[in-house]
Amino acid sequence: MTKEFGACIQLLSRLPLPRWMTPDKAPDFTTCVRFFPLAGLVIALPATFVMALATVAGFSTMLTAALAMATQVAVTGALHEDGLADCADGFGGGRERAEKLAIMKDSRVGAFGVIGLVLALLVRFSALTALLAGGLGPALAAYLAAHVASRAFQVAFWHSLPPARDHGLSYGLGLPGAYATGLALSLGSAGALLLTLPAFDIRNIMIAALSAVAVYVFFRRLCKAQIGGQTGDTIGALHILTEIAILAGLSTLLP
Repeated sequence: MTKEFGACIQLLSRLPLPRWMTPDKAPDFTTCVRFFPLAGLVIALPATFVMALATVAGFSTMLTAALAMATQVAVTGALHEDGLADCADGFGGGRERAEKLAIMKDSRVGAFGVIGLVLALLVRFSALTALLAGGLGPALAAYLAAHVASRAFQVAFWHSLPPARDHGLSYGLGLPGAYATGLALSLGSAGALLLTLPAFDIRNIMIAALSAVAVYVFFRRLCKAQIGGQTGDTIGALHILTEIAILAGLSTLLP
């Protein structure tokens, strides 16, 4: 179980692991994805530490938000941002399904990818700055909750659509099972609620939850229409989009 948890952290980030958490053999991600929300919590901890340190040091909310975002990108190796840029390029620049998938696999970033990534970073930065203006405690709770919940959305998305290619990362790892998906959703929902209930009005939480679900439903339909399924890029992009939706939703109605 501990090694399955470690495998999820390895898949989603560049964090070093102790030997007792490092898998001895190739993990079965059809089952161990149930640990995605917990892995998301661990992966978000370095950014929250930087956020707290910068706030205590008296940095502005804007600089604190920027440092936290830079830390998160360093921890994940910009894995999910790369997926978002690839999706924007493929969906925006391709006409046919095969062309869209070919563009998404291209390592070069086009205009759609740059624009999509810049917009996502701006919205994330704005939401995080607004949360920090409301206090360090709520900002930390919101950030951790967004990462816990968005990882659960990733598992649900991965489970609900077939692979768009007959090769690649998501195809090779297999579809998450129903039981593992249910556990991930339960952990993600419970974890996000436990983190946000002490710090936010129920209206903020409802707005964040509805925003994330709306983004999930829209993006899932978009992927099905555009490429007929999911890829590693789309799974990564969904993490970014649902994280932003939760942060933005929680930043509304702040006292």
